[in-house]
Amino acid sequence: MLVHIIFTKLFIYNTLIDINMLRAKAFLNTSFMKDNWILLLLACFFFLVYASIKLNEMFGILLEENSSEFLQEITILGVLTCSVLSQYKWFKLTSPAKYNR
Repeated sequence: MLVHIIFTKLFIYNTLIDINMLRAKAFLNTSFMKDNWILLLLACFFFLVYASIKLNEMFGILLEENSSEFLQEITILGVLTCSVLSQYKWFKLTSPAKYNR
């Protein structure tokens, strides 16, 4: 639900923001770029862990079934959290100053 609200607000504010201004804001703001790269790398790490757990399930080498299910849920939660945080950072970048506190 929160993701839909963020995307709706981004769509509404997209008509108010010049695309060149958005590019300048995104690439000149070093903390924004750093945060997005960190979130992307964390999401990739969680995806790699998830893929290795699935591979382990196929071969049944290292993990028990109960612990592998728990780790799968944790990795999915990590990927979703990174995605939502990244979308929030983009929302703050594109929204007017009244939302940037």
